[in-house]
Amino acid sequence: MKAIIKIVILAEKSNLDENLAVVVGKDWWDIRIKATQLLVTSRIEYEVPAPGWSGKDDMELDGKLHRHIDRVVAHIRNTVYISFGVTLKWGYEAWYGQTHAVNTLDLYPSIHQNGMSTTFDIDTLEVQRTIFNDVGSTKNTTALTMMGYWRRAKELSELSFHAEAYLNYFKVLECFESLQENEPVRKALIDRFAPKIEGSKDRVPMKTIRRHAGTAFSDGALVKHIVKAATIAASANFSSKMSSRFFIYILDLIHVRNHYNVAHHLLRVVKEDWFIGVGQHSDEFERVIPDLSNMKTVSKMMILSYLHEGKYKYNGRDHRWELR
Repeated sequence: MKAIIKIVILAEKSNLDENLAVVVGKDWWDIRIKATQLLVTSRIEYEVPAPGWSGKDDMELDGKLHRHIDRVVAHIRNTVYISFGVTLKWGYEAWYGQTHAVNTLDLYPSIHQNGMSTTFDIDTLEVQRTIFNDVGSTKNTTALTMMGYWRRAKELSELSFHAEAYLNYFKVLECFESLQENEPVRKALIDRFAPKIEGSKDRVPMKTIRRHAGTAFSDGALVKHIVKAATIAASANFSSKMSSRFFIYILDLIHVRNHYNVAHHLLRVVKEDWFIGVGQHSDEFERVIPDLSNMKTVSKMMILSYLHEGKYKYNGRDHRWELR
């Protein structure tokens, strides 16, 4: 038999009242966001076991449906987090036909406290809706992977696992590095920020970068980081004319990743650090916090630029996303 699949995901309280949709594979799912829940409904009917089912074939079909529902829920979570930012509970309920197929609400702890709420300015939600539609409808597998890392980072940050959150945001940058796209832009950025000096076979960092880095890094180490940053920026569809200040900030994010203890490898012990560099409460880890919010914004900016070059911009003064 065939039936519609319905899913309920609980969320923190908000004044959202939205009818939206996402695509998973080739199938669309309608989403109603209101008050403290998301009601998700498939647009097509799926082959499901009949009521009172039993037997190997029905078990295999039920397992297949569970895996697909998990995939749908994961994509919706990623999309809601990166667009509206409201916190969703980890568990959910699902039904197909008359069968109560999934109920994991009590299996996972809530990552938000009772009483949490978000109030949106309804008149300025168009940008968030547009982001939802853009990321919710993408079939780009690399973008889907990066959205998963981004959502996981946000959840870890809300749980105060700051270093782990930073690592997951940084995984977004590493995804861009692995793409190695837009070679002309990449080359232009490297030539600009690590030019070749006449009479020398090696590149040298731009003077502004050299001064910013101080004596902590050799020219060779800085050039490696410049090449890494240029590869990331080019793959994210950034312009070769991007500001030097923003490029240097990407370098700073790389330096934090490589030279603080965010990789769970103790590089140094600060004598004032009572936790000896171990655990998320370490003073060494706490140095990541000032960069965490900016890392969240920069990684989201890269994902949106990768999917829709030049469509979005971030207003740092008012802390909001805008359409260009």
